[in-house]
Amino acid sequence: MKLNFTKTLLAAALAIGLAVRLPAADLIVEENGVLPNFATIQSAVNAAVAGDRIFVKNKSGNVPYNENVLIAKSLSLLSYDPDGVYYVFGAYTLNPVANGEINIIGMYNHSGGITASAVSSNSTPTRVNVMNSRFLSGTINLNQTGWVGHVAGNVLESGSISVKYATVTGNQVNGGITMNDVGGAVTGYPEDTLYVVGNRLYTTAVGFSAGRITWSNDDDYFHIANNQVIFDGAGIYTDFYKGGAGSNNIENNNIHNSCNLNHGGIQLAGTVAAGTTVRVRNNSIYDACTSEQTCCGNYEYAIFVATIATGAFVNFDYNVHRNFFTGFTNASAVLVSMTGNQTGGASFAPTAATGQCTAPECVDDGSPSTDYTDLDLTRNDVGTSGGSYHFDNFWPNQVGGARVYLVKTPRTVVQSSTINARADGYDR
Repeated sequence: MKLNFTKTLLAAALAIGLAVRLPAADLIVEENGVLPNFATIQSAVNAAVAGDRIFVKNKSGNVPYNENVLIAKSLSLLSYDPDGVYYVFGAYTLNPVANGEINIIGMYNHSGGITASAVSSNSTPTRVNVMNSRFLSGTINLNQTGWVGHVAGNVLESGSISVKYATVTGNQVNGGITMNDVGGAVTGYPEDTLYVVGNRLYTTAVGFSAGRITWSNDDDYFHIANNQVIFDGAGIYTDFYKGGAGSNNIENNNIHNSCNLNHGGIQLAGTVAAGTTVRVRNNSIYDACTSEQTCCGNYEYAIFVATIATGAFVNFDYNVHRNFFTGFTNASAVLVSMTGNQTGGASFAPTAATGQCTAPECVDDGSPSTDYTDLDLTRNDVGTSGGSYHFDNFWPNQVGGARVYLVKTPRTVVQSSTINARADGYDR
């Protein structure tokens, strides 16, 4: 019997090809695009397979691609110009991709934001990274179970950021940042520490929660550091805390009350339970008001505490404050360790752009612990320029190729010991 080996080998190759995924491809969206390129972003998304990259060329005159887009597969949406942005107009909805990843980098959205759809569990999470993008009128809403990721280097000119399990770094937000309850362990991601670092928040709105950082997650420790918060309400507001061996930290922030409602500076709402550690250190807390606003009574402290249970470990150390009508804190010295806190003098008024405090009570006058040493190896500066997460590490926002957004290392390294260093970054 004579065999046709050519046909046999071809059939085998086809059979293997059906089982083996082809390499990821780069798809291009351009004005009036024809195959193999695409005229709309949605048509490119529809044609993409998992792992593809979609590069968007801008139209003439940077006229935006005007469309609502649904993404339900692992892919990256990028600017064709590696150092530029791509202009769009519309809402971007993300559907879950079990154990997949969606990257949105360099978007300039004239009207619309990014919204994650609901997921029923944390067992097969979708990772989403939104980086180096600008939203003129829109939010980044990843407040759904089963979504994890990093929101970094974005500008929201009239909107907010709302997430669950995510790191949020180096964003400029005319609104608030809210870290919501995760709802239990996320498969493949540790119950660990989530970082809110190097963000600039300001607000033109009036209201209790306008322009603040809000933490409402008891599954993970928080590290809220080196943020510049110009607010009308409570600058940093926490109402849940993770107990155990780790620590919840609020460090080196500038809290600047704009004096519309005067709700105070940092509010520890809810109950800090026994076995829970909270450290509030090296913060610059400034109230632009010079008198009580007849609004909130006892809440008008630089640091207000609701309830601290016996057996909790709470420290308020090396914070500088000024102008709060009812003083520094209502906390009992029995339950809270307080060291090195100061009342700011006449020159204590942090800069509006960065939150940096150059007054004598801020410069080299934060915690003397080497854990908080500044980048120039001097003693910690109070406010956003202090410690290893100096505000300048995250500004100005950059658009481009490879970039590390956050490096997480131990504050202290013991000779001959093993250290665990992690970094969040992206390379297109």
